[in-house]
Formats: sequence, structure tokens, C-alpha cells
Amino acid sequence: LVPDFWKTSLEDIEECVKSVRLGETEILCTSPGKRPVYMVRYGKPNKLSRTANLSSALGAGDRSCYADKSKPDYRPVLFLVGCIHGGEFEGTAALINLISIMETGKDYAGTAYPNLKKIMESINLLIIPCANPDGRSHVPFNSFVGRSFYELRYYNQGTWKDGSLCNWPDCKKVHPIKDHVDYLGGYFNDDGVNIMHDNFFGNKAAETEAILMITEKYAPDFSVLL
Repeated sequence: LVPDFWKTSLEDIEECVKSVRLGETEILCTSPGKRPVYMVRYGKPNKLSRTANLSSALGAGDRSCYADKSKPDYRPVLFLVGCIHGGEFEGTAALINLISIMETGKDYAGTAYPNLKKIMESINLLIIPCANPDGRSHVPFNSFVGRSFYELRYYNQGTWKDGSLCNWPDCKKVHPIKDHVDYLGGYFNDDGVNIMHDNFFGNKAAETEAILMITEKYAPDFSVLL
């Protein structure tokens, strides 16, 4: 039985982001399946005083030309991203509960985290609860606890045209995979793109572009893909 605090569904995400009052919510992009990719932001944006892009700043040997973080009022930036793969939703559960802590001081189990909330309020916090809502929609339950290893592979990686499991790592040998499968697993968006292995130098998926855009805009000090 999945406990009430373990919230990972697209409906849970929608309900969570719509409850945000102390932070700011935005839709970064829409997936190929027409699903929103949300970001919740807490804190006060830094003025980075940019004079160059990152590559040029590194070429000059001076990162501050890209993002000047030396000012006394600079707030460290933490960027947290959940569910790059739609069936790996533990990060989503953690991030939705973190949003609850930021909004109410408590997680969805009713446990208070005053020290964590205080720390998080001193930084700029960027949260994407689910970067791959299409992939999340391909998995019809909220936890793999109690499920078989076959189900884990079926719903995460999908099946080839002959019905056999795609499996890891063979599911990464074809990309995009959409036209080669019978069941499109949670690894992939509805175009069959595995965001983790997107073509970063070519035509990127909207979800990939959104993650890179946020990284460029806010120059996070730490980025964690959960």
C-alpha cells in the first residue's frame, strides 16, 4: 500500500504546484504529449552582471564575466530536477514533499523540518518536480514496491515490436526509440526521446531545452538530477 505522503502522479504534481503561495510557479515548456513541465522557484534572483557567455568567460579565465557571485548579497542557487525518466519517481516524491515544507513547514506526512526550511529560505531554490511528464504517464502506478522485476523493466524501458523487453542497456542503442517499440516505456517522452541522452548539439526536446535554459539563466551553484 502506497502511503499518502508518497505523491508522484501527474495529478499529485498538478495539485502541488497549484497550491504554491510563497514561491513562484511557471510552465517551462509543453511536452510532445501536450503536458506541462512545471518549475517552482523560491528566493530572490541574483543580479549576475554578465558581460560574456560561459565559454567566453572560461576562455578569459574569469568565470565572473559569466556570473559574478562575489557580491555580499549573492544567494547560492540550488537546482533540483525530478523524473528525468518517468518511472524513476522517487525524486518527484522528495521534491513535492520539499515544496510542502517550503509552503507549510511540514511534509505530507505531517513532519516538521524547521532547520531545513530555514536553510532553504536562505538560498535560491529551483525545483522541477517532473521533467518528463510524458514518461511519467507511461507508468500507471505511484511506486514499484511490491511489483515484479518484469514490470519494472516493462514500464521503464518498454517492449520492442516483437513484444520482447527492450531492457537496459539495449534500449539506449536506438534513439529516438518511438518507431521501434510496441510499448513506449517511462524512459522516453512521447517522441521516444530519452532526455538523459538527448542530442544536446542538435534538435533538442523541449524538456531538454528547458533544463538547459534554466541552467543558463540562473547559473546554479549545484544542480541535482534526481
